[in-house]
Amino acid sequence: MITTKDILCQIIKAELCQKRLKSGLFLSTEQYQSLMTLATEQTVSGMVGSVLIQNNVKVGKYDVANLYTTMSDIKHRNEDMDAWVAELARALNEAQVGYVVVKGQTIAPYYPNPETRISGDIDMYLDMNDYPRFREMMKNRFDIEVPEFGRGKHVGVEFRDTELEVHGRLTDIYRRKGARYWEDVYGKAFSSCRKLNIGGEEVSVLNPTLNVLYVFVHLFYHLLILGVSLRQFCDWAMVLHHSYSDDLCKIDKAELKKHLDELGLYDAYCAFGTVLVDVLGLDEKEFLFELTDFHRGYTHLILDDIMAKGNFGMYNRRSHTAGWGHSLETARTTFAHLRRYYRLAPKEIRAFLPKQIWESVRLNVGRMKK
Repeated sequence: MITTKDILCQIIKAELCQKRLKSGLFLSTEQYQSLMTLATEQTVSGMVGSVLIQNNVKVGKYDVANLYTTMSDIKHRNEDMDAWVAELARALNEAQVGYVVVKGQTIAPYYPNPETRISGDIDMYLDMNDYPRFREMMKNRFDIEVPEFGRGKHVGVEFRDTELEVHGRLTDIYRRKGARYWEDVYGKAFSSCRKLNIGGEEVSVLNPTLNVLYVFVHLFYHLLILGVSLRQFCDWAMVLHHSYSDDLCKIDKAELKKHLDELGLYDAYCAFGTVLVDVLGLDEKEFLFELTDFHRGYTHLILDDIMAKGNFGMYNRRSHTAGWGHSLETARTTFAHLRRYYRLAPKEIRAFLPKQIWESVRLNVGRMKK
């Protein structure tokens, strides 16, 4: 029996690979709403809508209005986000602040229809030597007070009509050796960055090898902790596809392999990559590494976990408010994921668990004191 999850994956594959669906398809209101609910949880409703429209899939008359309204809203949001990224990059370039914008609007241009990718917030990795100058620039140019940097890996401020996350480090690697290696590699990112035109402005972005590594690491750790959406895997697939076909954006395969080995994440990278090849239709040669039966043994487990909680674990929760109940539910899900994927990254997962437990306790004790 074909499920809504199967239909969603077929549609996303058709969009990413630009393949036609068979003609004469019709979705009842119940089928349409079920599909779009799941697509919303997976932050791919724009891509689903694009396929339905391009393939003339018939839906109910009220569903048509909903579909076109959804697509219009997504398109206008992307236009706004491009303009805001360009505005911010222009100010950073003029102030000579070392930065790279990551994920989000820097990946959208790699999609067949960039305007259909659901945008999130703006994430920026900053050279912390320039942090005082950055704060001064944000105050003088945008009248935005940026806080001092604390213990976390980023600070957040409201910029225009979105959240701007300013990262002092891009992610937490839990094994000490891996963390030192990561910080050393990404500390050099500002001198190896490339430029991408967004909204008419030259925006600094990660070089192709560091970009694909970060896209993977970001989604991997989010899935371990609670959940991640199918869109994150689409982003990864589009980065790989674009780098393979664009000579100016080639990924250094040997360098990427070295990074993954040093971080202890090579098998995790390949196992998660089977979703790109076997579910989303990425050509296996574009993935660059050989996918073995061991890696493919995880495909459906990973896909089930993607579908279970939706974007960053926001959906299908029992507890929705911060507190011990929320943390315990998160801990149960995280522990299940750590056991499930232990063989893919044993050294990192052994270091990950105690630190994650301590952080959860620290946060809840802090809430009780307030």
